[in-house]
Amino acid sequence: MGVRGLQTYLERHCPEACVKVNLSELARQYHRQHGTRPVMVVDGLGCLRKLYNRDLPWVYGGQWREYYEELRQFLQSFRTAGIDLVFIFDGVVEKSKRAEWVKRRQQSARDVVTVFSHIKKHGTQPSDDLFQMPVSLGMLTRFALKSLGAYVLNTTKEADIEIAEYCMKYPCFGILGQDTDFVIFNTVPFYSSNNLDISTLTTVQYSRERLCYRLQIGLEDLPLFSCLMGNDIIKSTELESFKRRQVGVPANARFPRVEDVVMAVSRYMQTIPQGTTIRDIARDVFPNEPDKWLRMEEGARMYLLPGDPLPWYMYMQNCSPHALPPFGAKRNCRQMSGDEEITLEVDVEEVRPRVDTKVLQLARERHLNSDNIAQIYNILISAETDSSVAMEDETSTDIPSSSVLFRPIRQRMYAVLYGNAVKEWCPYRGNTLTHPDVVTAIPLDLPGGTPPLSMLWFSPVGPQAQHLRLQTFFACMDCVSLLECVKPEPHYIILCLVLHYMVKHMLTLQEWEVDAFLAQAVVPFAQDVERLQGLKVPRVAPRPVHLAAVFLKGVSYSLFADCACGWPITVQDGVPWNYFDGKLFNYKYLMAEGGADVRALCDHDERALQLFWTLKECVTVGTRLDQKGRQMCFPH
Repeated sequence: MGVRGLQTYLERHCPEACVKVNLSELARQYHRQHGTRPVMVVDGLGCLRKLYNRDLPWVYGGQWREYYEELRQFLQSFRTAGIDLVFIFDGVVEKSKRAEWVKRRQQSARDVVTVFSHIKKHGTQPSDDLFQMPVSLGMLTRFALKSLGAYVLNTTKEADIEIAEYCMKYPCFGILGQDTDFVIFNTVPFYSSNNLDISTLTTVQYSRERLCYRLQIGLEDLPLFSCLMGNDIIKSTELESFKRRQVGVPANARFPRVEDVVMAVSRYMQTIPQGTTIRDIARDVFPNEPDKWLRMEEGARMYLLPGDPLPWYMYMQNCSPHALPPFGAKRNCRQMSGDEEITLEVDVEEVRPRVDTKVLQLARERHLNSDNIAQIYNILISAETDSSVAMEDETSTDIPSSSVLFRPIRQRMYAVLYGNAVKEWCPYRGNTLTHPDVVTAIPLDLPGGTPPLSMLWFSPVGPQAQHLRLQTFFACMDCVSLLECVKPEPHYIILCLVLHYMVKHMLTLQEWEVDAFLAQAVVPFAQDVERLQGLKVPRVAPRPVHLAAVFLKGVSYSLFADCACGWPITVQDGVPWNYFDGKLFNYKYLMAEGGADVRALCDHDERALQLFWTLKECVTVGTRLDQKGRQMCFPH
């Protein structure tokens, strides 16, 4: 999340600390000096906006096939330059960051309201300042990168800390990202992802040394500077009175400019007498707020890496900064949110489900290597999970919130994972996220009951074990009867299961809308990246945008359940670039809404038409849309 105002200050007011560089040239120099191939660590979530570049429409739900090709080209550019990339993704939301996470989800929800207002008024995608990530972009990016041969890791704590530690443990050439915390860490050079030109590999290096020269402070002072500006632990809003005092601006006047605040904070730091401890500084900054003194210590301590010398302000009698209790432990989590305080009405004392040690060990291994969906490990160690805001129109009450619609899938999956309730931080209509929902597990209706996770994960490869995994997965999806009755190709199974679930549980979903989903999946157009790029949609319509978001949430939860069951449907077969393109769906939706028949929806292609009818029977069998009641067969 970074240091408040630092990026703005660097790029607008400290140009000498923004050094234009060519990564190809730096890589060659590194290779000559060290004799090894240079490794660049990429802050995965921090680079998502760069990876899902501005040429890709985002409002439709995701241009997944195009995005996959963009990732391929991104990796190839670095490989051509002789640079190996290591992608490290956040694998957890830490307890102390939950209130900030809630604040961001609430802002995203407000932005989504604005997006739909724009769509209804103009029929176009709004400007990029309202950009919303397609559903599960982070999760799906991990799988895409791995399938393209990249090295991808998940963290078990805050990603910026693990990235900085990784760069200490292994020889690394630099960090690519946009989180200004990497300016504060005493680590390898930090390069801007926002300023990266992938065609030339030119970008900007944020120089911590030149920043310190401008501020007339030492490198060891940067953690303290971060705490006085505002970071993940000490919020900028909590420092407003302090900043006004330093700049000399009264409380009723306009808040000072960022450049004035930065220079005032640096002058304050220069006047701190030697021998002063961070506790003394905290008392001066927050004279009547002792609850913030420990937090300021924690805010500085989080930047200290193993082996770092203690900065002068961290020497305190009987108090090593590495021995302080974790901020947020055994207390309710209270953080500032804008001008108001959010109180999360939940004890953040970590809950540890009873899970077999062998299962937990494998779950951790798969988590770290990004072979599993990150939430799996989090549920197994803390019985807690979360999800992001989707592009759902809150005024469209005939479409249920996706988090509510697909909750039974999650409940059955929780039964598979460890058989008890899970705390969910899932945004949906009317949920203020002031506390998590405690969602109970639903046992599976299978002969012999819910199979244990050890059986699903450790059973030897073979038809019997595969059938058990498939049966369990289909039970999670509330369609175990389909196991013996339909037979699409493997990479269409997730598409069929999600649409089947939506038809069963979403009575307002029309048959012609299902036809649009299926048609966009089967036409040859769907696999042609150049044609997809050139496709012109007459207008952006709000309902298909909403339906696409709900569908993709269903895809995410189905992959979640698939993962919990031991991946009976492989990741390669389950990912949406096999069967969904947001813009093409909007296009086919408008055609179907205008009365186009199935043959026209399938572009009059006989093979596409035949596949369409096969998939439709899979989707509708046993539902209100089942016209024939025919039964077909899934592979098992």
